[in-house]
Amino acid sequence: FTIYTYLFSPVTRGSQADLFAGDAHFSPAEAYDRRHTLLDECFAEATPFFTLHTEKKDYGCKLLARHGGIVVFRLANSRKWKHEVQFKEVDDRDEPSCLVIVDNREAGIQSLCIQCKQKAFAQTRRVAALLEEAFNRHLRPHRLRVGIQAKYHTSEFWQTVDKHAEGLDWVEFH
Repeated sequence: FTIYTYLFSPVTRGSQADLFAGDAHFSPAEAYDRRHTLLDECFAEATPFFTLHTEKKDYGCKLLARHGGIVVFRLANSRKWKHEVQFKEVDDRDEPSCLVIVDNREAGIQSLCIQCKQKAFAQTRRVAALLEEAFNRHLRPHRLRVGIQAKYHTSEFWQTVDKHAEGLDWVEFH
C-alpha cells in the first residue's frame, strides 16, 4: 500500500460572488467544520456497487466496509480490447481493481491507503488523483475541496541524502 494524506480547504467566494449562488448550504467556515461528514456523504448512498465519476471516465467500485469513519472499497479500472479466438475477433473486458482504505475519522489523521497493484493502475498517484477529482465534485457545491498528497517520512529524506555522498546542491519541498 501507498499511504496518502488528504487535507480539506474551504473555497471562498473571492471576486466571483455568483460562483456558488444557490448551491452552497453552508458558509466556508461551516463547511470546513462539517468536512468529515460531507466527505462521508460521498459513501452514504453507496450500495455494494457504486461509481466514482471523473471528467474523463467513470470507475466502478465495490464497497467492502463502512464503519466509524473508515471506508474500504475496491476501485476497478475497466478496459476493453479485441482479440482473436478460433479465427474470430472477440471484444473482451478486463476490470482489474485495487483496494482503497479511507480513514475519515474526525480524530484520525485523514489518510488514504491505496493498494499497489500495477495490473489495475500503473501508479497509485493516478488513483489518488482520480479520488481527489471525484471527492471534489461532491464537495465543491459545499464550498470545500480536498487535496491528496503522498505521505513521506523523514527517514526517506535522510536515506536519499545518504545515497548521495558527494552532497546535495538543492532541495525543494512541495
